Amino acid sequence: MNSAQNVVSRKKIVGYLPPEEYKQVYSRAPRLCIELVVQLANKILICRRNNEPLRGDWALPGGRVFKGETLTEAVSRIAKQELGIEVKIDRQIEANEFFSLSPDRHDVTVAYLVSPVGKQTIKLDEQHSEYKWTDSVALLDERSRKEVNLALNV
Repeated sequence: MNSAQNVVSRKKIVGYLPPEEYKQVYSRAPRLCIELVVQLANKILICRRNNEPLRGDWALPGGRVFKGETLTEAVSRIAKQELGIEVKIDRQIEANEFFSLSPDRHDVTVAYLVSPVGKQTIKLDEQHSEYKWTDSVALLDERSRKEVNLALNV
């Protein structure tokens, strides 16, 4: 199979798991996630979460990687889906794993520093209730503060 055929066949399997299957799979296996450090004019974008984990808290936008989706495709999809914007990937920051959000949860998260392409307006999806541009990481949890500090070389 050549690379063009591989991309076509890979694209056919991208998508969601039904909720029950999602719970069953991810109670037994790690989930691969993306976290975005969106930077504009020396400020970062944080969003107040509507969903667990961290419901009601300020967090970096992010989500899981779908089967058949590359990490960079996931970055673009998550930015468009959650924030309504297109982004340019500046660099991959780091990969971390987390066990602490709940007893049955194991997340492997790859963080990316990204910047909006051109002048765009943030349009949040249902996962977030509000957003703000900030130069402080004080509202974020410890792991997100670490990713922002690494992204900004603080």
